[in-house]
Amino acid sequence: MLGWKLRVNKNEVTLDAGEKLAQAKRQETTSALAIDEAGMQEVLQNRQDFNVELRDDFAPVLFGVDAWKKAFYAKEDPPGGFAGVLARDVRLAKLYAGLSSMDKDAAYALLSGTDLKTLADKYADVLYLFSSALALHKTHAAVPGGFAAESIWDKMAGVSPARPGPFFRALIEKNDGKLLSFYATLAQLDLQHQQFFTRNAARTSKFYELYRQAPELARGAGKETQLTSFFDVLREVPLDADGSVQFPGSPEVWLVAKGQVTSVARSTKLLSKVAKAAAPDEEDEILLRLARTKYKAAQSELDNFLAVVRIEAHRSDLMDEASALLLADNYPRSRAIYAYFAGLTSLTHDDFASFFNMTEKLEALPLLEMNSVWGEFHALTRLLCLDQESGQLSGKQAAALFRELCDKFGRVAGQADYLGDMGTPPPYAPGDFAAWFEAYIGDGWYTFDARNNVPRIGRVLLARGRDACDVAITTTFGPNTLESFKVWTDDAAEAIGPGR
Repeated sequence: MLGWKLRVNKNEVTLDAGEKLAQAKRQETTSALAIDEAGMQEVLQNRQDFNVELRDDFAPVLFGVDAWKKAFYAKEDPPGGFAGVLARDVRLAKLYAGLSSMDKDAAYALLSGTDLKTLADKYADVLYLFSSALALHKTHAAVPGGFAAESIWDKMAGVSPARPGPFFRALIEKNDGKLLSFYATLAQLDLQHQQFFTRNAARTSKFYELYRQAPELARGAGKETQLTSFFDVLREVPLDADGSVQFPGSPEVWLVAKGQVTSVARSTKLLSKVAKAAAPDEEDEILLRLARTKYKAAQSELDNFLAVVRIEAHRSDLMDEASALLLADNYPRSRAIYAYFAGLTSLTHDDFASFFNMTEKLEALPLLEMNSVWGEFHALTRLLCLDQESGQLSGKQAAALFRELCDKFGRVAGQADYLGDMGTPPPYAPGDFAAWFEAYIGDGWYTFDARNNVPRIGRVLLARGRDACDVAITTTFGPNTLESFKVWTDDAAEAIGPGR
């Protein structure tokens, strides 16, 4: 029952906590009953009795037991009393939990405008999720946005917050609890964001209409859901000291961004339209446009906006228009890498462009090879982020390395060539196929040739790859005999002649 395992043999008794999931859950009972587990283990292992004392204690019931009995089981005497009723009726349990999460005075104010039976029958689920947002400030309902927003909530609910009971009931009943859901969501924001979304009645109404049409609320406000970017933007929309939206790049960028551009060149063409775009007088119109612009069933341009906002939040300087547009346009296909952009805080537009150019080239690789290359790129980029975070690299150093990394991976980073003997003393070894690599040391990339280890005046580059398998001169299946293989290289100056 308690999730412990007792083993008894001739010589000893052992008692240990069970390791299975079911046993671990039952072990919570010992904590609930305030059982001394160490004492229990010691006593039982000494073959003695261990006694557990269960005491009855009084627990106060919100509104009193009689109010609940009158509303739900006036003619019954159920086993276990009120606690037994809650254990058997999930609807009442949710209602009681919801009301208990409210301030006592707010709970009584709500009940003054309705009755327990109505709340249980219609609104138990909604109150279970959102009742904690129903609170009082002196004799008024404490509304998101503060006292200045009371007139807005009066229009939204149709009842003044100066009458808390009827106001709370109106919130619950409006659109089957969706207004309460919106109200509770805004109540969780910091004051600056509350004031932004309740700056005027028109703005609050527009965002509420968009909110209640969200796919997550299609099954009703009382259903627990996984919230998406629209709910995130309520919390994360960047605001300046005056409470205005601070759009990454500029407001005009977000009028032009398409969200599904697949090349740096196309994004660059869109940049020319930014200067011609005219931002609307009301900044929230841009946010509403982003939310309404869908490019996949469950995604809108708000996802792109939030991704760029989160990157800019880590930067010491504001993002330029070209960078913001490039990041906004490419988010759908490269979202997995955007967390690194937040860690590499000094990346410029050219660095971002280098990355997206690399992405275009890697997409041409076979799937298995592309996955392998991306795995290596993620690992190396993560190391760059850790080096910058630890102070081993400055932001500019990490950005320079990231760009070099993108350039190298864009060429699928390693090299193979035919290596001539020009500039080396005889006797010459037989000509052969050789590989070499480059490493970034200090301030630049340096060539290393582990096979020959002799400086050369030039190389005839054949292919780039990660290892010999990537750049083999031939790939065969089954028996194959190479009968002849010769390579010639000539010094270009000697072949052309002097003065040519």
